[in-house]
Amino acid sequence: MKSLPITKFGDPILRSKAKRVDLKFLKTSKFKTLIKDMVYTMRRNHGIGLAAPQIGRSLQIVVMETRPSKARPDAEHRGPFFVINPKITSYSKNKVKGWEGCVSIHGIMAMVSRSKKVSVIYYNENGKKISEEVSDLWARLFQHEVDHLNGIGFLDRVEDTKTIITLEEFNKRFTKKKKDKKTK
Repeated sequence: MKSLPITKFGDPILRSKAKRVDLKFLKTSKFKTLIKDMVYTMRRNHGIGLAAPQIGRSLQIVVMETRPSKARPDAEHRGPFFVINPKITSYSKNKVKGWEGCVSIHGIMAMVSRSKKVSVIYYNENGKKISEEVSDLWARLFQHEVDHLNGIGFLDRVEDTKTIITLEEFNKRFTKKKKDKKTK
């Protein structure tokens, strides 16, 4: 496995719609190497999701994995999941604001409003079609990553630019809140 170079905000590939993947590609060693490298790259960059455009490839491929972290200490360990040619078929009207960051815009966090639940259809790494409803962090993650495949960055979804902060500031505020809770 190797760490792939991250495509940074401003690169035109991040503003383009990614190409659908021919499912025959899923049987190739090239695909298997690509998704292993994507997982390794996502983990090395402390992400919970990585879309192929973020590594310079115009393909509708996403890897996702949640685990407890400083930013999300209560997150369950799930994944890695491989999502090919995803489509969100419905969005709940109930929206939730939450902090988001992105490995392509390293060091920046912002508050983004997303649907609490979404229905999704995609193919897994074996070419099996999956249809499911996801909620909470997984709904946010699907929306964020599908946006990448459509040339949309999370900063495009920010409603109040005053919520944009550095990761360093986010960690200072988050750590302070955790310490305050522990002392009470």
